[in-house]
Amino acid sequence: MAYEQINTLDRDRMYGNTALNLHLYKGLDLMLRGGIDFSRDLRTTRHPKSSYSQKYGMYGETELTSLQLSTDFLLKYDRKLGAGFNITANLGGSIINRSFVQTDKTAEQLKQPGVYSLANSVNRIKTNNYSYERQTNSIYGLVSLSWRDAVYLDITGRNDWSSTLPSNNNSYFYPSVGVSFLLDEALGFRERAPWVDMLKLRGSWANVGNDTDPYQLTAIYSNSDFQGGYRLSSAIQNYNIKPENIESWETGIEARLFGGRIGLDVAYYDSTTTDQIITVPADWATGAASKLINAGEVNNRGVEVALDLRPVETKNWRWDIGLNWSKNWNKLVALA
Repeated sequence: MAYEQINTLDRDRMYGNTALNLHLYKGLDLMLRGGIDFSRDLRTTRHPKSSYSQKYGMYGETELTSLQLSTDFLLKYDRKLGAGFNITANLGGSIINRSFVQTDKTAEQLKQPGVYSLANSVNRIKTNNYSYERQTNSIYGLVSLSWRDAVYLDITGRNDWSSTLPSNNNSYFYPSVGVSFLLDEALGFRERAPWVDMLKLRGSWANVGNDTDPYQLTAIYSNSDFQGGYRLSSAIQNYNIKPENIESWETGIEARLFGGRIGLDVAYYDSTTTDQIITVPADWATGAASKLINAGEVNNRGVEVALDLRPVETKNWRWDIGLNWSKNWNKLVALA
């Protein structure tokens, strides 16, 4: 009996991309690309008669079809400005379409033992369907400045337009700034302190947006247990939902000493999430069990320390030790 209680998975997948790279001018290049990722799954579940969880046996089939189409471009400019300065600038955009279809068919009781087929069902086949389509349009840019391989400044910006958000709130912008300073390069540690391989200070700030799942804005129908019947969702949708927002910053120091035998990385981070998209319970008197809202402010901050050691290294073998320690403080700042 145990050998009959199995799950199977058959998957067909096709994916790939094609790209065209154009050299437009000295230091200026353009990349155009298109891609596809298609998969189809057939999953089955079998429970023999007199099994622990299914006394009368059960057989189910689930078909899943997923398709992602993507197109994007990237314009890149790279140039040395003189006096040790170098600039790299990127401008890009993308369109990503995703679609998904899931169909479940279940025979909740079997006529003949050992025959795992939907045609062997005692009662009507129970079916369930779920599908969605979503699209995200994006435009993004990056400017990177460096000076004598010692100081780096990275500035990025991205704007997304999501089909899962209402038209008046479907756009969200998230920028970032990062700075790093290689003290060993700037202060000439190679001559003054050759035992210092690398010593870097870094800091960054970022603001990130996030959308929600499809069909969360208005009430939709779904299949009911009654053949040919449909029912409304028990959740109250919110057409005025806003994108989530996460603002974070981090600072740290990184060192490599004695030919890589000692490595140290210490970081401190602070992150605040606002306008979280969450589902909360609702009073049944409203005619629904839950509702979708923007709420809450959560703060996460912490320290992370990583220490790498190589106490022994010979021609034939070496001994590496990695130690990690972290501490996180989580605080619920506001509910509404």
